[in-house]
Amino acid sequence: YDMYMKMLSAAVRSAKGEAPTAQDVECLVDIRIEAHIPESYIESSQLRLEVYRMIASVRNEQDAMDVIDELIDRFGEPPKAVLGLITVSQLRSAAAEAGIHEIRQSLNELQGHLEASIDFIPYRGDFARGIFCTEVVKLEGEEGSPNNPTVEDLVKMYKDFYADAPFTHYVDKAIDLKQVVNTNKALVHLDKFGNKVVITSIIDNLLKGAVGQAVQNMNLMFGIDEMEGLRLKPSAF
Repeated sequence: YDMYMKMLSAAVRSAKGEAPTAQDVECLVDIRIEAHIPESYIESSQLRLEVYRMIASVRNEQDAMDVIDELIDRFGEPPKAVLGLITVSQLRSAAAEAGIHEIRQSLNELQGHLEASIDFIPYRGDFARGIFCTEVVKLEGEEGSPNNPTVEDLVKMYKDFYADAPFTHYVDKAIDLKQVVNTNKALVHLDKFGNKVVITSIIDNLLKGAVGQAVQNMNLMFGIDEMEGLRLKPSAF
């Protein structure tokens, strides 16, 4: 009902020639920051949901200060992850006001020292579901240097990075979409040819997309094992 009223309100304003409000514009914020409410801070799942809704309504600095004051009164000093969530809510609102639909942290900023040209190539094919993507990274410098690691070092980086990820895995052999269909898994593989690194990745977009993410997020919010309900076996197409 809330979504229907939001869409109806936006349509009426559009018909009148009025500019969209921040509430009409959905903005995706994809940045590396801790942004959640830990169970150790608020044990009750019902109260956590209430606070999530309260933080989602933050529009400006005053709203943020009011929310922080209320959190301190009710639950004590908020941890870093909760403050990060408030920051993201402010950022989404400001971006929506400016009509910005996505905010993404750049790869160069995330990697720090690694400067590389990256080609991102998704594929279409005669398969009913799944996304297969190839990323080609062009490295510079002598092999073995920080900007041009050996293939062994690259594989180790990937395996270490995803070591604790429940659904994303690095695999040593070439990947196939049949390995992920009907699962919440994402598989990654890489090869190196000279100064070019070819990274392949696959997901089942009908499950690993918003549906699987929603279940995984719900599990985390309620303190359930995040893999609950998502331990699925692949099925060929």
